[in-house]
Formats: sequence, C-alpha cells, structure tokens
Amino acid sequence: MMSLGNPLLSCGASHRIHPTKFLPCAPEHQRSPSFVSRFQPLRSIHQRPSLPGARKRLNSTHGARRTEFAVVSDPSHFMHATIDHTIGRTPLVQLQRIPGAAMEARGNILLGKLEGNNPGGSVKDRPVLSMIRAAEARGEIRPGDRLIEATSGNTGIAMAMIAAITGYRMTLIMPDNLSEERRASMRAYGAELILTPAAQGGMEYARDVAAAMHARGEGRVLDQFANADNPRAHYETTGPEIWRDTQGEITHFVSAMGTTGTIMGAGRYLREQNPRVAIIGAQPEEGSQIAGIRKWRTEYQPRIYDATQVDRLELVSQTAAEDMARRLASEEGIFCGPSAAGACVIALRVAAAVERATIVFIVCDRGDRYISTDLFGAGHAGMSARQG
Repeated sequence: MMSLGNPLLSCGASHRIHPTKFLPCAPEHQRSPSFVSRFQPLRSIHQRPSLPGARKRLNSTHGARRTEFAVVSDPSHFMHATIDHTIGRTPLVQLQRIPGAAMEARGNILLGKLEGNNPGGSVKDRPVLSMIRAAEARGEIRPGDRLIEATSGNTGIAMAMIAAITGYRMTLIMPDNLSEERRASMRAYGAELILTPAAQGGMEYARDVAAAMHARGEGRVLDQFANADNPRAHYETTGPEIWRDTQGEITHFVSAMGTTGTIMGAGRYLREQNPRVAIIGAQPEEGSQIAGIRKWRTEYQPRIYDATQVDRLELVSQTAAEDMARRLASEEGIFCGPSAAGACVIALRVAAAVERATIVFIVCDRGDRYISTDLFGAGHAGMSARQG
C-alpha cells in the first residue's frame, strides 16, 4: 500500500513544516492519512530542510496525558495549507442513543463517518478533487476551461467549490425539484446553474443535457458516473481512513448508492484488507424519492459500478430515511441529509441480525442543505418551537 502521509500535517521529524503555529501532535494511532501525492495543494509548498533553532518542542501534561506542541520560531519557515488540503480525514463517531440496549447486548458498535465535515459539506469533495487533478495530470483540462456536470446537488457543490479554487469555469445541470440551498451554494461559488424540468426525467435527463453540451464543444464533462478517478479517491482515502480508525475491526460497511463511487472505492479497499468485510448498498424502495440515493434504469447504470463488489443491496423507504434524519439530529446531534439517514436505517437493520460486529455507514452530507424542504419542518414531532 502506498504511503498516505501528508507533509503539512505530519508530527514527525523536526524538519516538517506545520500549517499552524501550535499544532498538537496526536499519538501515532490517531494520526490521519492524507491524499496521495496526486492530491497536492494548489500552489507548490517548498519543504525546507531543518535549520538549527528553527523549531522548539513544548510539553504540556493534562493529567496522565502528555501533549507535544511544535513551535515554529522563525516565521520565514511558516507555511499555510490551502482549502483543498482540508478534504478528507473526517471523523468516525459512535452512535450512542439510537442503537439502544438491544444492540449493546449483542456487542455491536455502530459508527458514522462524518463526510459533511469536508469543506464543501459532503463526501463528494473527495472524488471531485481526484477527477480534476487526474484530468489535469493527463493534459485533458487546464485552468480556464469550462467544466460541465450533471448533479443532484452534492457533486455540483463540490465541483463549484473546487473549480473556484483551481480556476475553471463551471456549468452545472440539475433537476429543478431539488433544494434551494443547493442552488444557492453552487451559485455562491461562481458556477453557472442550468435547471432542467424534473418531469422530463430527473437526473437521467440532466445527464443527457450535459452529454449534449459536451458533444457540441461547449465544455468538458468529467462524468462522475463513468470516471475511474471517482472510486479511486475513496480507495486511496476513505477506505484507508475507515480501516485505520476502526483498527481493522470493521465487519460491515454500509453506503447509500448514487454514482456508487464511495461503495466501489472504499469497499474494494476494505475487502482487500479483510475479505470477510461485508459490503452493503442502500437503495430506495420502489416509489421512494430520497435525495442522493438512486436505483438507475439499466441504460443509465453508472459505468464505474461493479455488482460483484457488493455483497447485497438493501431497500429503504423515503419515510424511514426522513424519520431517521430527524432522529439522528435530535438524538445523536448528527445533522445530515436523508441519504445518510437511509444508510443508517440499513446499518441498524444489519446490527439487529449480527453479534459482536463493527458496522460503519457513511454520513455523506450535512442537513443544512435541506432546510428549505419539509425534512426538518416544524410539523414533525419534536421539531416545533415553543411559543413564549
């Protein structure tokens, strides 16, 4: 396995440059890997050799715990990270209240990976950065070009953000029945937004519009549904992070399925570490519309998807996903969207049938991009504000 070390965030030898003046050096088992060499900051960061007296170490003891701080005493050796360097290394947290006593009695642990902590607010920051950087490395695109992508929201926001910091013009095509927060976020990053009538086919129609624009030479479609750099980002980052943070004890991996990049990439990595890890995909029940989860018609099935890499598919209803989103917020303090909640529903279903398992599901985005919808509306139990 290739090294995932990030020179900006390393707490190792004294010649390393830290992005903050006082950086607590975490114990080795808590340190997070970063993107591989392809995921470099936007500007070149020159790593200077160590100089005598350039850095000092301060020790701080809190009870029995010893924390080391690296102090850069010479400002000329101080380097900052850029926003793309904050993508990845997201927290993995244990659910406390929702699982209940029954799960505890079975010896199961349920963990959510908080991808909403990425700067663009979702798991999609990872594959978008991967696709853009890899296309640049192959000479297929360069700053100033126009990129085009069909999106249901999260990929579009990530594309708009990363296009803004890399110097690309961005055109996004999105069905017109998705939340206002998503539209506003894309426009805030400077993207052009084309809304397509949802009645004409939703995401399938949006993908057709993007392909037609690409064919007319109006820009370049990176095509998250067919681009191998999508799952590769999760193979190189998401999967290793989960394996490390569970100390290799993960038994089940649950992911909502949209483009399928997350389940393909992270799932493949986890299975390579332990072939007994179960890979489980969450899809919507017939008639359910859950933002971020899709069951594609055959002709629109993502080309990156390989059904042999998924052990089983589990269906979740729109009602169950939306109810769980509200429960995660009000009972666990995890504010997420319905696709993440749908994955949680499936993870709980898995937990009810196994013992002594460590189950990880992807919390793929944040709930704040659904405020204008009825998902967290005042009419729901426990959501109304007291008047006074």
